[in-house]
Amino acid sequence: MRGIYAVIIPLFALTIPAQLLMIPAQCQQTDTAWTVSGFDLDNSAKYNKALNIALDFYNQGRFDEAINAYDAAIRLDPNSTQTWQAWNGKGDALYGLGKFDDAVLAYDKAIELWPNNAIPWAYKGDALKALGRINDSEAAYARAKELGFGGSTWRPSTITLNGQPIAMPETNLTSSIDEGLKLDRQGRHEEAIRAFDAAIKTDPYNSAIWKAWSGKADALNALGLTEEAKSAYAAAEEMRSLANTSIGGSPNSGPLSHILDHSMASAVDESANIPTTRAYKFTTANQKAYSWLSLTNVAAGKALWYWYSPDGNLYKTGSADIPPNPSGDYWPSYNIWYYIDIADIPVEPYMSGKWNVNVYLVGPTYVTQLTEQFDLDNGLVPQNTSSILDHCTASSIDETARIPIARKDGFSLAADSKIYSWISLGSVGPASFYWYWYSPDGSSYRVGPIDIPPNPSGGYWPTYNLWASIDARTLYGEMWNLELPSDEFHVDIIRNDRQILTEYFTVDE
Repeated sequence: MRGIYAVIIPLFALTIPAQLLMIPAQCQQTDTAWTVSGFDLDNSAKYNKALNIALDFYNQGRFDEAINAYDAAIRLDPNSTQTWQAWNGKGDALYGLGKFDDAVLAYDKAIELWPNNAIPWAYKGDALKALGRINDSEAAYARAKELGFGGSTWRPSTITLNGQPIAMPETNLTSSIDEGLKLDRQGRHEEAIRAFDAAIKTDPYNSAIWKAWSGKADALNALGLTEEAKSAYAAAEEMRSLANTSIGGSPNSGPLSHILDHSMASAVDESANIPTTRAYKFTTANQKAYSWLSLTNVAAGKALWYWYSPDGNLYKTGSADIPPNPSGDYWPSYNIWYYIDIADIPVEPYMSGKWNVNVYLVGPTYVTQLTEQFDLDNGLVPQNTSSILDHCTASSIDETARIPIARKDGFSLAADSKIYSWISLGSVGPASFYWYWYSPDGSSYRVGPIDIPPNPSGGYWPTYNLWASIDARTLYGEMWNLELPSDEFHVDIIRNDRQILTEYFTVDE
């Protein structure tokens, strides 16, 4: 299997749960100026852990617990575009509880965060149909189809025996490992090995399975089987490494699956699909930066890469397919990779420093995430002194000079046609900005993205002014239904998914 360099990531149209479609941040420029925003690296792991816990509950039909887990994911950032998955999943769980009105509201939030995503439109169609709103339901299905939804919606069914729900049997991995350790301490090494093998067979990619491999290695060593013991110790170390780098990083964070090995590399043998030069530091002398993974027990699916430059912007996306195994079984091992050309990276100081690569594996029964980091030294020293030089709200802007004309924080619907939020930044590189405008009733209105482009002279912009505006009179009539005057309006300015400033202002009639 060969990696793919230039690809387009299509909208998934599969008959699998929508929550399984872990689609991270990607950029899209349209006439309505909309992009996807994602989480910072700290919150990304927390979000995906909460999402996977919620999905486990949902697939078991434990809808109340699923909603609690989805809410935990949503609380990290209710307005991040990536959160559409959690809102959509919450809608599915509410649907499972028969709370169809609430489900519609959750699907609407998912659609608000990603308007051109077909999936929540399709699932919203189910909820509307359940409410008997047939015309609205057909309109939602039509919109989903227009946006490329070609599959069918999926919802879990209760496992039954003679018409009665039954619980799935649970295996006790810990007891098998404990039994093996006990037998080994008693000198019953062969019996201990059988107990450890039973544990490994039960759940080979559980985050605690390294203990079984380690115990087996000790027992093999006691029997004088040194070569077999070395192999078991190596497996133990590998599985312990995976446990330490997995989402959540704890034995209770869910089973580990699929990733046996991974690394960045400056060279890969593309015929054997293995790295020949592993590396986490790159310079302009390197031609490529590879992100490589070795997978096991993996079904057909897709790997997606999202490369983030040190300034926090999404630099490139890519994907590669994991095809079905011709034997019809899981792939016992499968290597996959993607690379970027270092020569294509602009020679700018803000491109030098620590890069991040988010890798997502998406299949019919699994979602796995991995984050790689690497350093790029392009010979230029990055400046991390970007600062806010000035900011204000205003009723008018000189768009030629790019400065406010009338600074104010009190506005009147009768006198002011627009409300501006303006900011001046120093020593700044390319970045994407959103403005979230909030009314006292909690309603929000998003403007963006508004981008700072690369400096044509190279390097950072010494100063850069930018702004966004709203028409308060239009919003008051269409979205805001509240009593005026009010001093509870505010606007949040988001740079590369991080809030950098909040302005407060008042509105009177």
